[in-house]
Amino acid sequence: ERREIMEGNRRKPNITTIGCASTIDEVSLAWRLVYQRYLERGLIKPNHWQTYTHDTCFTDRAAVIVKRMGWVVTGTITAVADSDHGGDLPIDVVHGEDLNRLRDAGQTLVEACLFATKGGDDHPFESLNGFVQLMRFVLGYLIFHECTTLVIGVRPSHTRAYRRMLGFETFGRERPDHRVNGKPSILMACHR
Repeated sequence: ERREIMEGNRRKPNITTIGCASTIDEVSLAWRLVYQRYLERGLIKPNHWQTYTHDTCFTDRAAVIVKRMGWVVTGTITAVADSDHGGDLPIDVVHGEDLNRLRDAGQTLVEACLFATKGGDDHPFESLNGFVQLMRFVLGYLIFHECTTLVIGVRPSHTRAYRRMLGFETFGRERPDHRVNGKPSILMACHR
């Protein structure tokens, strides 16, 4: 069956599919795309691996979601479910205090992070469309893990779009994120 899919995609290279990365190579391609886009935006410094991720994404509670055109990864987002004891989301290093307030209120959390598309800043509609498509799978991940709240750290200039288009609420104050060269981040939450 996989061979038929591979052959079909070779014959039709413009077929777009979205799903969880199923091999370490797909995960590597996804995080390489994140590296390229973050480097272009000046969010990170170069590294010899040409890959960018967070150590808390190496867990069985994480899913790397990829958008492919044929076999080329054109978009990615990573969903990470919080552990039972909490404090294990990538964004905890920046917004841990605010996340703990959500946890103390009985919320169970999934974080969406490491978003990148090949469209990028040159094609904002394509980037937005890719984000919405990938976010559908993150929401499925949230439901599968029976979690109540999706959290995301965003640049302050993006909060209005997340609020208006996706129903996120600002939760907490702006804080510098050392993982992206100290650029400001605001925690946003969307409840089921």
